[in-house]
Amino acid sequence: MVLRRLMLVVVLGAGALGISNTWANGPEVISTGATLIPVRSSAVRLVLETVHIDLPVPLASGGRVECDYHLKNTIDESVAFSMAFVTAMSGQQAEDVAEVFKDSGFRVVADGHELPSRLQPISPEDWEPFVSDPPESLRVWDLSMPPGGEIHLNISYNVWPAPREDSTGTWYTFTYPARPASLWAGEVAAAEFIFTVGGLGGPLLECLLTQSDCVTARIAPEGYAWTGQGLSWRFINWEPDRDFEVSLRVPDVVK
Repeated sequence: MVLRRLMLVVVLGAGALGISNTWANGPEVISTGATLIPVRSSAVRLVLETVHIDLPVPLASGGRVECDYHLKNTIDESVAFSMAFVTAMSGQQAEDVAEVFKDSGFRVVADGHELPSRLQPISPEDWEPFVSDPPESLRVWDLSMPPGGEIHLNISYNVWPAPREDSTGTWYTFTYPARPASLWAGEVAAAEFIFTVGGLGGPLLECLLTQSDCVTARIAPEGYAWTGQGLSWRFINWEPDRDFEVSLRVPDVVK
């Protein structure tokens, strides 16, 4: 199974009340007929972003992702908008998205209240500058914010690695496409991306990667730190211009 992807998008009302890979946040969008396309937000800013990806042990099993987003309405008018996550395998057809959600454990909570969601198609070619091989539909939910208001969102879901074989063996890849967040209004004031391995897996992984040739890794971007349980990246006043990837190649006995 390839790694499933989720990308946050926003559909912002024009005025007032009066949008595998692991899954990632993204931009404001507008509706053209029945489909959604991304645009740069002029009102809603992603102020704080924390993404925690708990890698599975063994690697071929499923892990869990917790995303915390603090959004702020930067204008003096109320706004009504819809938000969504791209959820699918790369290039997944719209009719298959519902199947993905059956075992995704997907859940979105706004200020402590769980929100209902729906499926809505997108225009894949308009998303290609921000995410590779986008699927054909998004899971969407509705929000509104008063003038200068803020919302805390928690989105959680299960995630699976994307196994790929080459001449060196089998690689397990976990990817977080962060570039769509560049379309929010302004920079992200603070962001942290955390990849952890439960139990003793984190220290063991660090030891294997730094002290032996037993496990091979491709980790991007640079600038990460070991946390004792895995990896983390931290950014201040950040303009998202890169995606995050952890690829591991391990012996069959470790899988």
